Amino acid sequence: MERVVELIEAGILKPGRKIPSEKQLMTAFRVGRSTLREALRSLVALRVLECHQGKGYFVSTLGPSMTVASGFGRIFSGSASLPEIMEARERIEIALVQLAVARATREDLAELRGIAAELRQAASGEGELLPYTMRVHLSIGRAARNRVLLHLFRSFIPWIMAEFELVSVPRNVDLEMHLRLVDAFLRRDERACLKAVEQHQQFWTRQYQERFHGEG
Repeated sequence: MERVVELIEAGILKPGRKIPSEKQLMTAFRVGRSTLREALRSLVALRVLECHQGKGYFVSTLGPSMTVASGFGRIFSGSASLPEIMEARERIEIALVQLAVARATREDLAELRGIAAELRQAASGEGELLPYTMRVHLSIGRAARNRVLLHLFRSFIPWIMAEFELVSVPRNVDLEMHLRLVDAFLRRDERACLKAVEQHQQFWTRQYQERFHGEG
């Protein structure tokens, strides 16, 4: 993910232009197909890339946050522990939710309803839920109308995903957690939204503890 963003920052991959093929990227980055596709899907969720059906991946023209590859990335890859990162991420998301509940427009609510519908449809099949669950968080974040907080929140996502890439989350649990947040937000129920964020954090904290305790 970082290497793709670095190419964008350097002007090698330009907004609106198609990126190299999967085969070319696999060769250039020396990674397998599954690893590459996971990175590309994550970059789509972060709005760094756009996926055009049958045509491939294109660099977004929507002004993605480049902090994914710099700034906070150096902090995360240094001395900060995952629990510290998760705690900070929760605090930022709480601030975003509180602002978004007060500032969300009808268009924001309509967008979130559409994402929720796509999430339900994906859950009824065998497709991956991550692109849709990520969009739930980012949609609410954009509704807060605070680009600084949103950029900070975006910068947490790749490292948390990297830490939990081996964790298997039951689809029904993942679906329920995010639909609970969506429902509370659509009702503009700040208390219920914050409770949903807290429960989401507690769930991932348990996953972290079980994973690393299990490894001894």
